[in-house]
Amino acid sequence: MKFKSTFAIAMAAMLIPGLNKLLAQSASDVFISEYVEGSSNNKALEFYNGTGAPVNLGSGNYVIQMFFNGNAVAGLTIPLTGTIAANDVFVLTTSQAAFITANGGFFTPDQTSSASWFNGDDAIVLKKGGASGTVVDAIGQIGFDPGSEYGTGLISTADNTLRRIVSDCTGDINTSDAFVPSAKWEGFATDDFSGLGSHTSSCTSSQAKIVVTPASLNFITTPGGVSAEQSYTVKGNGVTGDITISTSTPSGFAVSTVSGGPYTASLSLPQAAVNAAPVTVYVIYTNGSSVIENGFILHQSSADTATLRLSGSVAAASLTPIYQIQGANASSSLAGTTVTTEGIVTADFQGAGQLNGFYIQDSTGDGDTLTSDGIFVFNTAFAVSVGDKVRVTATVDEFNNLTELKDLTSLTVLSSANTLPTPAPVSLPLSVNTTLERFEGMLVSFPQTLTVTETFTLARFGEVSLSAGGRLFNPTNFIDLNDDPASGTTSTGTSNVAAVTAQQDLNNRRRILLDDGSSIQNPAVVPYLNPLDTTLRSGSTLAGLTGVVDFAFGSYRIQPVIAPSFSYAPRPAVPSVGEANVKVASFNVLNYFNGNGAGGGFPTSRGANTLVEFNRQRAKIISAIKALNADIVGLIEIENDGSGSNSAIADLVNGLNAATAPGTYALIADPTGVNGNTGTDEIKQAIIYKPSAVTPSGLAKADMDPAHNRPPIAQAFISNASGEKFSVVVTHFKSKSCTGASGLNTDQGDGQGCFNQSRKLQSIAFLVFMETVKDYSGDADIIAVGDYNAYGEEDPLDILVNGGLIKL
Repeated sequence: MKFKSTFAIAMAAMLIPGLNKLLAQSASDVFISEYVEGSSNNKALEFYNGTGAPVNLGSGNYVIQMFFNGNAVAGLTIPLTGTIAANDVFVLTTSQAAFITANGGFFTPDQTSSASWFNGDDAIVLKKGGASGTVVDAIGQIGFDPGSEYGTGLISTADNTLRRIVSDCTGDINTSDAFVPSAKWEGFATDDFSGLGSHTSSCTSSQAKIVVTPASLNFITTPGGVSAEQSYTVKGNGVTGDITISTSTPSGFAVSTVSGGPYTASLSLPQAAVNAAPVTVYVIYTNGSSVIENGFILHQSSADTATLRLSGSVAAASLTPIYQIQGANASSSLAGTTVTTEGIVTADFQGAGQLNGFYIQDSTGDGDTLTSDGIFVFNTAFAVSVGDKVRVTATVDEFNNLTELKDLTSLTVLSSANTLPTPAPVSLPLSVNTTLERFEGMLVSFPQTLTVTETFTLARFGEVSLSAGGRLFNPTNFIDLNDDPASGTTSTGTSNVAAVTAQQDLNNRRRILLDDGSSIQNPAVVPYLNPLDTTLRSGSTLAGLTGVVDFAFGSYRIQPVIAPSFSYAPRPAVPSVGEANVKVASFNVLNYFNGNGAGGGFPTSRGANTLVEFNRQRAKIISAIKALNADIVGLIEIENDGSGSNSAIADLVNGLNAATAPGTYALIADPTGVNGNTGTDEIKQAIIYKPSAVTPSGLAKADMDPAHNRPPIAQAFISNASGEKFSVVVTHFKSKSCTGASGLNTDQGDGQGCFNQSRKLQSIAFLVFMETVKDYSGDADIIAVGDYNAYGEEDPLDILVNGGLIKL
């Protein structure tokens, strides 16, 4: 027998074969000594072996059969396994049972069954020799339904505990006669488990030579702690030698014949002393860990032996509710301390490549809207299932601002298949100055239909940004921080920045991040994609999002517990193009680096790490540019390695021509020697074109103004169809990343991010460059394409528009 959570060392005299026995009635076989029909799934059967010898239940083919609702045919047969020592018991329970012992521990049975068990009106039969073997004992009457129960009051089979009377030593082998519980049983209240695991009986056959009194001792201790001293007596009835006491199991058990010690693992009691009178033995227990420890103490004199059984674990710590661990602040005031808490498992992410833990939530909560009732448990050592009620002892930790439990020292499953807490409803936008901290670790649901608003990290991290009230747009794309209305072109000042800030705050409160419960980067199978075209477009919608609130990488997110089911947005229609004889486009090739151009040179400094990775990137870009079918394409973020035969741009053109037809595309050579070069950055801008549609006029030109670290590239063309001349300029302004930002290039809090001052200077220089392009080409028609790293109403674009450029 095992007891969890409260340490109890039960010392019950077990008499083994060869011992002298107490004078009493003899038991011929195992019989049912206790019956539990408690609340919920708290059902148990205890079997007592009073035969004087061990009984192997497996080799004897002992089975329990249950006959439901007066049926004459068994509805459930459970083969029993294991051995019952002489004068010991064996306990069978449902796997969902949670038996709390008299001293607050949790009883662990010898065998469990996950099947549905008996009620008060069902018959139970113990057989030896299998399902068709001999009846050994029975409760109830086969083929008869008594209504709701056999018996009345406490001594009945419904919602009570029944224990076999001490003097009864034989089972009821007549399964067809009327069953009257009061004839052989005593009754106890619902969920009284205080006697489970031991049975007092007079069913022995002769007088024992070694007698231990009392039958049990209970010790309360903590991990590494020492229990209070207790005592028992040993009496010899004519033993022929000294009695030795061995305490090898468990190692922390120690005895002494003197109160207060010294204590030892073993000792000897003189023959004459124990035969003359009971000798007192003093006992302590030192628990080394929280692991359950079971064993025995052996008393031996010559061939006579008596065994004392031990069972128990550490004392149950006082419980700290989850909502007290979380508290009302972003960080727990209990961080770094060890706590014991309980909760229902609401989500399990312990599998390979998942989050290495699970979430638990208090089954009732404290009703405080500012404190979360849930928490993440960082653990893969203890297996749990959703619906388990668990007791956990662990350390409170703040991991990157997520309150969690880690370094578990114990986990006990108290019950299973529990109803989960009702998900807390969360509506967006959140109220002003509030966050999801009060729901951290809790099960939540969103009553609104949410819209996919960003998928930038979907392929890499499995994340999707969702929003309420439709898609979100960057505030500075339609709100000018200097002008109201936004049609103005002022590029200095902050007269309207409050409107930008307010819109960004509203956007933040309308947004929630959907995660995928995985820690794998760049998974082989990207989640949430439309199976028909393997994509997830912005504008797709999701209703009924339900999951637990997590916090990672600076963002609250939902780890779903119900697979999201999207309504996928259709592919946008191809834009209609009016009458034109030349099509111009731009394309960011996202660090197109081709190694050394001969299949080697990987990993590259900014692009693909392997040739396989590069070939995958290359195939996608070639397919996209081919479908674009533009006559001139301004390229951004291509490797700055010249325009020779092994260069990245030559590789791209070769790939396009292989996918279309030889000579379909050609490249514009780098403008080296013509007012500059392509700069010192690892990436550059470049131009490719269709010779069938346009013809270059003169050489390419670069803007070498120091405002640019990636010089804009310009090339004049003549339309083959119309003979008209025009120029195409490709640029790539400084990004909004804050790495290396200082002075006016730091984030000014106006919604434009870092390096806005640099982008403004680039816009000014770009306008000057436009004039030189007009002079160089001899024509005023210019199409400027590229990546300006600025939204529609930000300062750099205001400068360009004010300088005469037209936004398309």
